[in-house]
Amino acid sequence: RPARTTHTRAMYASHDGTPPSNDVWARYRTDGVLGANLLNQKESKTISERAAYAEQEMERARVELNEALNERDALLAREERVMAMVDAADREYRSEKARFAEKEATMRQMITELKEDLEHERREHKSGVKSVRERESADARELGALRRRNDELVGEVESLKNSNAALRKAQLQAKTDRSEWLEGEAA
Repeated sequence: RPARTTHTRAMYASHDGTPPSNDVWARYRTDGVLGANLLNQKESKTISERAAYAEQEMERARVELNEALNERDALLAREERVMAMVDAADREYRSEKARFAEKEATMRQMITELKEDLEHERREHKSGVKSVRERESADARELGALRRRNDELVGEVESLKNSNAALRKAQLQAKTDRSEWLEGEAA
């Protein structure tokens, strides 16, 4: 008959405080049945200590579980608040984006209108500059004609003054000649 192998659970049982599997099997073979009456007081104390420790561990595990559940609930509530804030921010962003698009369209329309007005003003300015130049040119021609006419009139006035002076001299000479003739006749 092959040698009996130790069961894995029994092999690692001593790590959590249970007796080694060889002892358990030996006691079973000698006593026939494992029972409380076969346990000595030391083992009984060890079992109650282990039971108390297990209860403490279970209580600690319950507390940790409750803390974890409370933390999870708090995280879920926080996630809900964050998602609500994200949704609100998204709605606000979309409304701002729509307002911006509307303003941008209005501004583009205004820019287009202003460009058209500017182009119209430039055309009018060019035609205005052209008409101003034409007007200035016509005014310059008219001014030149007036200056020439002025020069002619000044020349005529000078010639009239000269001829008037000559006529006065001639008149005075004629008066003088007449008075001399009359004096000569009267004498």
